[in-house]
Amino acid sequence: MNEQERHSRFSQLIARHQSELYAYIYAIVRNWEDADDLYQGTCLVLWRKFDSFRPDSNFFAWARETAKLEARSFLRRKQSSGCVHEELLDALADIALDARDDDVEVYLSALRRCKEKLGAEDAELLQLRYVEDLGTH
Repeated sequence: MNEQERHSRFSQLIARHQSELYAYIYAIVRNWEDADDLYQGTCLVLWRKFDSFRPDSNFFAWARETAKLEARSFLRRKQSSGCVHEELLDALADIALDARDDDVEVYLSALRRCKEKLGAEDAELLQLRYVEDLGTH
């Protein structure tokens, strides 16, 4: 596989699994900015290690394992401030890893359908709370 084919294949796989991978990362860190940074960092690591990916295997499972390791490293760095316990990280990662790959897409699809049913004020409230991270402080 030449460099252009490699880049094209990687781009296709990342695009196909972007929402699931991002959702997995967010489920671990529970912060949009951290999830953005970790997603970008994970994509860089995946690209660097793409030659080790076996085409006959499950790309999302491979990417998810890399994301878990990147998130664990990130949270360990944050742990010095007392934000995260190792046992909690392991439990979150195990729960997410136990889910079947297509469960994430089913979950996201159900959330999209629910969001479509919301009134304007409720949709705005969700936007403020979860997208703009304006909590109830």
